[in-house]
Amino acid sequence: MITVVKWMFIVLVALGGYIIYRDRLLTMESDTSRSFAEQKNTRSIGYEEGKKVFDVRVDSMWQETYTDTFRSKNITSGTIYDATEAVIISDLRGDTGIINTITKSINASENVFAHIHPREHNQTITVNALAFSYRHLTKTASFADDTRLQIENTYIKSSDVTYINDPEQLLLKGDTHLTNASSKSQFENGHFDTKTNQLIVDSPVKTVYSRKATASQSDTVRALLAHETTITAKGFKLGVTGDDVRVTYSPTVAVSQPDKSLTCHTLHIDESNDEYWASGNVSMAFDNLNWLKKESHTFSNDNIRTMIRNPTTLSAEWAGFSKTNNTLELVTNVEIKQKSIKITADYLRYDTVNDRIHISGNVMIRAFGMNQLETEQLIIDVANETFTAITTSQPSELLFDMDS
Repeated sequence: MITVVKWMFIVLVALGGYIIYRDRLLTMESDTSRSFAEQKNTRSIGYEEGKKVFDVRVDSMWQETYTDTFRSKNITSGTIYDATEAVIISDLRGDTGIINTITKSINASENVFAHIHPREHNQTITVNALAFSYRHLTKTASFADDTRLQIENTYIKSSDVTYINDPEQLLLKGDTHLTNASSKSQFENGHFDTKTNQLIVDSPVKTVYSRKATASQSDTVRALLAHETTITAKGFKLGVTGDDVRVTYSPTVAVSQPDKSLTCHTLHIDESNDEYWASGNVSMAFDNLNWLKKESHTFSNDNIRTMIRNPTTLSAEWAGFSKTNNTLELVTNVEIKQKSIKITADYLRYDTVNDRIHISGNVMIRAFGMNQLETEQLIIDVANETFTAITTSQPSELLFDMDS
């Protein structure tokens, strides 16, 4: 009995292998020794309940007798429709293909190209891949093997991309690389929300950010943009609308540059408006503050010179930079530390154009753990090399040794 079962299993495996081998040959070329029908320069249209499902043009198509599968060479143009006959995929091309007239499924391979037309997104998504399949029963289109997408001016390379028509979803699976004008990101698994035009990733992401400074930006901003910036987080959301790119990293964000670093819960970058902000346990560390000063400026004030060269940490609950007035702001639980000196306050504003740091709200300066000064405001004029404390609207110049 065991022997009979064993032989039956071997026969079935051999038969299955033969069928696969035969179908593979048929995909590539017709066998004139077998019965089949062939059509040249033809068009195949599939319908369900009187509505179009697909419309495909091919150079050559053939069908074996008594089968419901057409095999083709060179799909020149294919269109796939949703239940309302709206186009969801157009301009489908591929070197070889299989069309099943019963299940209304389409396969294509080698040099696959297509346009996806999401219902909720007014821009076309361009796809290149090595393999494609569409299953009408599940309303699912899959692109595999070195899949490349273009969503407006953002380019994505992913192991596997799945487009589901109902409910509408665009899923990215496996190792994925994203590139736009100013950054390159790498992550695994994500999805594109067609309603909000957002790419959403809930897995670790790494971005290398590089952007050229403009002539209108301050020396300080140009110094910050002089180096590549590396950003890591446990997820991010990228909004894509033409050249307008907005990205939010969260949680567990870490940003690094040579001699500089930042950690926070959430980081938001709005490139179109040049606005950047971080929130939630924001902490910044600098090996020095040379990027603060204008390139041509040299300091004569010992305290300012010391402040510039010392390692510094800044922390707050929120920090942000706005191009509108070229200012860096820190809000709530602000703390500045240099060696044995610590300054705490409610608010800090750094004017990068005029080189003025304005600290306000319960300002307290401590040295060696002892309170040295309590004041309403502290103004550090980097350009003019002065420290000024203001209490009840009476300014007074402040002198202390920052090299302690």
